[in-house]
Amino acid sequence: MDARVLKLLEKSFHIPHTLVLFVLSTLFSYGYTFTEHFRRFAADASNSFSEAQLLVVFLPALAFHATHGVNFYVLRRCLVEILLFAVGTTGISVLPLLLDMCVSMVLSGACGVLWALLAKATMRHVHYHAQSTVTFIVASAYALFALLKLYGGCGILGVIFFCVMISTDTLITSTGLEDELKRSRQRVVLLNQRRYWEVLHDISEVISLLLCALYIGVEITPNVHATELGASFITYVVAVASRPQRALMQKSVLKSGSGGDDFGGDGLGSVGDSGEGGERSFQMSLRERVIDLFENPYYDLVQCSVTVSAASCLAGVLLFSAHGQQYEHPALALQTAYLAAFVTEMSIMVFAYGQRFVRIDQDNLLDLVLVVVCSALYGLQMTFLVLDLGFDSETVRRVLATMFVCTMLLRLVHFTPYAEELGRWGIGQIHRYMDSIIYTAYETGLALIKGEEDVRENIWKTVDEFMADQIRVHAGENRLELQPFCRQLLRQVVEVHSKYPGVTVAFKSRQACQTILNDVRRHIDELLRNGAMDSGEHRKMITMSIRPMSFGPGAQILPEYEDTHIVVTTSGIVKVCGEVTDNAHGALPNSASFMYFYSDGYFEDYILAPDIVGTLSIVSDEPCVTTVTAETAVNVRDTCVPSDAAAYFERAPFQLLFFFSFP
Repeated sequence: MDARVLKLLEKSFHIPHTLVLFVLSTLFSYGYTFTEHFRRFAADASNSFSEAQLLVVFLPALAFHATHGVNFYVLRRCLVEILLFAVGTTGISVLPLLLDMCVSMVLSGACGVLWALLAKATMRHVHYHAQSTVTFIVASAYALFALLKLYGGCGILGVIFFCVMISTDTLITSTGLEDELKRSRQRVVLLNQRRYWEVLHDISEVISLLLCALYIGVEITPNVHATELGASFITYVVAVASRPQRALMQKSVLKSGSGGDDFGGDGLGSVGDSGEGGERSFQMSLRERVIDLFENPYYDLVQCSVTVSAASCLAGVLLFSAHGQQYEHPALALQTAYLAAFVTEMSIMVFAYGQRFVRIDQDNLLDLVLVVVCSALYGLQMTFLVLDLGFDSETVRRVLATMFVCTMLLRLVHFTPYAEELGRWGIGQIHRYMDSIIYTAYETGLALIKGEEDVRENIWKTVDEFMADQIRVHAGENRLELQPFCRQLLRQVVEVHSKYPGVTVAFKSRQACQTILNDVRRHIDELLRNGAMDSGEHRKMITMSIRPMSFGPGAQILPEYEDTHIVVTTSGIVKVCGEVTDNAHGALPNSASFMYFYSDGYFEDYILAPDIVGTLSIVSDEPCVTTVTAETAVNVRDTCVPSDAAAYFERAPFQLLFFFSFP
């Protein structure tokens, strides 16, 4: 009933029920430890049983029962592995089981180390109960269940005990015998068989749950007392470091060995399928399977994680020795376990590759060197331990152990590909952040350009005519100061594009450029009207900055891959064509048509007069990536400003010309 309620909540709120159990048990753990009311409640609940530990032992069983559906699904996909393990015909078949057990034990050991740190940090402030430690371990188990459920994994301790027991529940379910029983023709017999099935299911489930709970209670929680922190710490250290790390690498074997994918997917559902899957599992030789294991992309990741865990445990033991505690036997035990696993791994690698030893990459060759160095350091420590020399051998052994840890950490070079992938992910995040900044910059530039124009056009709605004229005059003067700033801002934004490749270009630049160019003649007329320039200067500016030109059909107006300028078409039709290519350095492509940004490969675009061609040349120093030709007879106004004209109008208020010209 509890499992059904939890599954219903999971479907309703889209939250794994194991996550809810983890949160509740964690709150109970902390409240039971630090709150008087929770301690009283826990004491009353414990007194209701003959043994207080009975409740603690069956708490993990509750979590396993809630996740029974996941275990049930996994066992149907692992029939070949279960049967091979049962008869003991091969060692490869137990690799999935060892994988689950190693992962579970490493995570549980990490939770134990976390408990040790928590106990050490809180013992001075509150009274720490031994029972709260067990509760914390249970909460850690719930955390493991929730994590595996969130990421689609199935490495639950209950699966391991189901596989070891080969219970009647497992065999009936995996072989499809249940379906055969349900298809029986006699109704009475069918009812009896269903009742028989239910009894078998309940008995096997209770036994497996009890074993699961006892395993956690016996394996995880020995010597757990606040006054014996050192023993507890060593217990968890040994539990983590004593597991063979090579079993952690075996996930790739499942795809080739179990007839299905990784603990799920299209796997085995019947006896016939099981036989076919078992036959496929032995088609590949042992050596090839081991080579595939070493070349698996996840091999380096698991190798680095195990190395970090072992190095952390050994470093913690060495730190304890700095405070006067004995470290020799725990440190040597950890080094022995890791070195044995390391030597075994390298031996299997050399045996598997054989004459193809040259296929081993540089990182694995470094491992061969490191295993020799670690063996030498370990041998020196054992020599100083056995031989009673005159000098301070304990200090020398501590130094050698520290060097052993440093040598272990050199194996982290295997993490380089993942670090590069992480770096690419970080660069992508920076690109998205820069894209948002660039978009804001374009919006700001457009607002500065259009803001005062809107004020000047709509000011008459709120004030009288005289005040409106005054505001228009001041707005025009301010606009002369703002527009150069906007142009500089847009050019700086384009420079950001060049420095950060891959940043998406916001097309607000076209709006800003069009607004600038549409205001050219009006502001020049305002200068003439306000007396800032006379009619001769006004005519000279128009003549020198905007030159009339004409092109016949087929004539080239703007060539490809050359510096461009702004062309205002007054009559005719122009054709823009080009080939869309990837911009390697991420700068803003200088295209005469915005069809470039929405096309793939070769494209053509036809622009009717009147229009402005080459607006992006205002904010981009890149050469034009398109070709502009005259489809019909075209009359244009070329706004390319000669250098002598720019020098002539270098005094105020003629700086406006510099804004229109292209340096």
